[in-house]
Amino acid sequence: MARCAPCNRQFKTKRALEQHIQNSSSHTSMHDSNPHNRSFASKPALEKHIQNSSAHTSPHARRWSMYPTHHESVSHLLEEDGVYFKFHDVDDSTGCVNSYDTNIMGRFTCHNNSCTSTGWSSKRIAITIRMYPGAKYNARIYHQRCKSCKGLSQPLLDESYADRVAYRIKKWRVTYVRDAEMAIAAQSSVGESSQQGD
Repeated sequence: MARCAPCNRQFKTKRALEQHIQNSSSHTSMHDSNPHNRSFASKPALEKHIQNSSAHTSPHARRWSMYPTHHESVSHLLEEDGVYFKFHDVDDSTGCVNSYDTNIMGRFTCHNNSCTSTGWSSKRIAITIRMYPGAKYNARIYHQRCKSCKGLSQPLLDESYADRVAYRIKKWRVTYVRDAEMAIAAQSSVGESSQQGD
């Protein structure tokens, strides 16, 4: 048996699945190498674009999401300690100066109409928090599969998202400030010792 994950359909043979993918209108944009009149340097670059671009997948077929709408909650928690960050809306680790993997909590709903699951809660939703130059951050939240039908589901997050992201940013910020203060102190002591040698 072969399975089409985005459609959640079973096929008796791999050939039947391939035929479905080729003929189904819901899959045409996934296999059109130039749907946006863009060119890519390599097939892996095109595949990464298709994987990451929301234009090629339904929200429930993607493996992760970002939640810029939750920035206000994160920002409020940061401002309590005089820390100000903006949301970096490009989901790419290129250029990030810190990255941290952890877990948050939330709830999932199975969007497969033929599935018997009504949804589930999770205390272990994987998240990658990233910090960028210029006081910017983002967080990638990974989706989970329904235990009944194996379909992917995007989580509905609780307050643990803002708490965890704000905590990590504050921790990085303290480390950054401490390291900067130590560097300044080290430079001062070098300057003082060279003056004493005169």
